[in-house]
Amino acid sequence: MDLLTFQFDRYGGGFVIEVAVCPSDGITTHWGKIVPQNKVTAHDLNNRPRLNGGEWFRYDAPDSNENIFEVIANEVLDCIPEAEKYWDKIKIKGFK
Repeated sequence: MDLLTFQFDRYGGGFVIEVAVCPSDGITTHWGKIVPQNKVTAHDLNNRPRLNGGEWFRYDAPDSNENIFEVIANEVLDCIPEAEKYWDKIKIKGFK
């Protein structure tokens, strides 16, 4: 299962996107917690790189223009190939 998780800034104004891969039946964490497939997120896995070089997508910047949400949406869309490349690479290597 390909996972894409948005982590929002607790103070507002931004988010990062993390990606991960897990088996379709969910996971069991290293401490024994079972996370079923309909509840698992990228946060539940150790290997979850951030897209956009780990940079936060900010929509509260002082120099933001009136189209900031469209700009951010396009930046996110530009990162989708990065996510797909990661997912494909992990599937070829197998789950760790």
